[in-house]
Amino acid sequence: PQLREMLVEIFTEDRPRRLVLDLSDLIYLDSTGLSVFVTAHKRASALGIAFCLANPNASVRRLLQITALDQIFVIVDEAGSATKRDE
Repeated sequence: PQLREMLVEIFTEDRPRRLVLDLSDLIYLDSTGLSVFVTAHKRASALGIAFCLANPNASVRRLLQITALDQIFVIVDEAGSATKRDE
């Protein structure tokens, strides 16, 4: 719920050009978390905001591959490289 609320605030108030979610501290991801990421990606796309996931651990990366979400999300190994991608 906290991440969902934070994302709503970012989309409605901040409107960044790019949103990078650093997953380096994320240990476990379930369907609820995936849903939050998918919703955020859709919202970002609709608003013209680049959306990226950074630093997923091996199990999170594997889940993204199994669900084929790795084909939808931009996924990078370092948050810094996500911010340099289109500069």
